[in-house]
Amino acid sequence: MGGRFYFVGGVNGVGKSTFLKKLALWDKGAKFTVVSGSRELMKWLGIEPRKYSRLQKLDDKYKRRELGMMIKFIVKNNSQNKKTLIFDGHYLHYKKGALINAVDGWIKFFKAMFLIDAPAKVIVDRIYTDKKRSVSDRDLFPVGTSKKQKEKIIDFYCKTTMDEVRKTSRRYGIPYFVISSDKDPREMLAEFIYFHNKITASTQNALR
Repeated sequence: MGGRFYFVGGVNGVGKSTFLKKLALWDKGAKFTVVSGSRELMKWLGIEPRKYSRLQKLDDKYKRRELGMMIKFIVKNNSQNKKTLIFDGHYLHYKKGALINAVDGWIKFFKAMFLIDAPAKVIVDRIYTDKKRSVSDRDLFPVGTSKKQKEKIIDFYCKTTMDEVRKTSRRYGIPYFVISSDKDPREMLAEFIYFHNKITASTQNALR
């Protein structure tokens, strides 16, 4: 059966993109196709690769509208694909003190939602490490925010994201699964595959 789509989200710095890269390397394109929401949206909008700051500066309502159109296009063009398409995105965006809903009605196209989670301290430490390595400057926090304050902000961000996932699940009847990134990557992969097999089995049973 083709046309299965998973939405995988989590707060900034939780390690979801790193996990999905490891999943793609392990899978080698056999079962899954991983799509980066931000990169695809930049291509869709004609923004050059690595010019992420240009995407951040765009109006949020405009980005949400274009994201919805892009996802509908991706779904339509992958509906006959036998591999499961995994969309790497966000349930909520945190932007300098404000939480912005990133999910809209297009979520109904997805068979399941996954939330990558971790303790706030782990996430803040990763954000600091990424900044030191010049991997990413996420520009999340108001100027002058201490590390302890950042942990409180991220903790609230995580809890609010979890609430949003539950609410979205109830609203659209889409199951959700939580995977902690505060563990060995092999455990994360095993957990994801377990959930994937569970979803596949439930789909097959529903068709009988």
